[in-house]
Amino acid sequence: MNNQEWEELYLLATTEVDGRRVPERVAAVREAIRARLQDLETSSDHHEERVRLASTLKRLGWLEVEAQKW
Repeated sequence: MNNQEWEELYLLATTEVDGRRVPERVAAVREAIRARLQDLETSSDHHEERVRLASTLKRLGWLEVEAQKW
């Protein structure tokens, strides 16, 4: 998994207009982030990406809450 893949999935989740589909989009992003973090486990580089990953996980929580209101 590369950083572009999880970012593309995140973009799809944040632009989803059907609130019923948001949970599946969010789940896909979370799985992609989990895989990317696993890829980065043995690397000391990629600090900026790790920060973006953590930030994205927080925003996904917000997106899930908002989607429940739709």
